[in-house]
Amino acid sequence: MQDLNDNELLYLIEQNNEDAEKLLFEKYESVIKGYVINNQNRLKYCSLEEKDIYQEGHLGLIHAAKTFNKERNVSFYTYACICIDSFIRSALRTAYRYKSKILNESISLDAFLEDENLNLYNILKDENSDPSIQIMNEEEKNTLFKNLNKVLTDFEKKVLKLKIQGFNNSEISVFLEKDKRSVENTVSRIRSKYRNINNELT
Repeated sequence: MQDLNDNELLYLIEQNNEDAEKLLFEKYESVIKGYVINNQNRLKYCSLEEKDIYQEGHLGLIHAAKTFNKERNVSFYTYACICIDSFIRSALRTAYRYKSKILNESISLDAFLEDENLNLYNILKDENSDPSIQIMNEEEKNTLFKNLNKVLTDFEKKVLKLKIQGFNNSEISVFLEKDKRSVENTVSRIRSKYRNINNELT
């Protein structure tokens, strides 16, 4: 059975031959692994793990085996690759949308700013930041956060929420579908507003 080509294996699979199905999976194992490797960098931007997209690749192969039309002028290999890639990309897109919705809509910026353990200085600091900004009493801190929330645009609030949750500019650009430079400029504006309000309070 090792010498059977794809079409012969597909015929046996149609006859519910489990050995043929197993052999097809083994034959395309390296193909699936290749697509998994190509998408590894995208995993850090969503909730999926490597094993998840590996499974999606297998589902894509199963779909290809079940829906392949030999009458079309395309090889099964080409069709299988399209299906494997499509299933993996679809899973990643769904994970992006879900995680982005959770991060951007479920919790208001007010809730984050009311966290007594929040250290906004550490989140927004750069090489020009003054450490003395951290020295303020609870009332001053609450006033700063309240005033900052008033002057931020809706987009700046979204970016700040994600920064508070520990995401870097590259990840934020993926979630909000903006280029990285746009996110960096937004963080710079937030930092500037933060400093200006702090200066007014001191």
